[in-house]
Amino acid sequence: MNLNESLITNNSIQLNAKATDWQSAIKIGTDALVKAGVTEERYYDAIIKLSLLKGHTSVFTMHLLYHIAAQKMV
Repeated sequence: MNLNESLITNNSIQLNAKATDWQSAIKIGTDALVKAGVTEERYYDAIIKLSLLKGHTSVFTMHLLYHIAAQKMV
């Protein structure tokens, strides 16, 4: 099973979501992870804080945006 399949199987991703800006896109993604029990609400705040301080750390592939926050920042 690849990463995309795992995210879908574990309900850790929100498909066909519409975001108005990058912050709302991150919120949609982190909300799915919180709902799946993978992370906590504070993960969203950590990603936003890190992005504003250090710039975006993202990978875009196959119509998916993977935004990465270092574990130490969370």
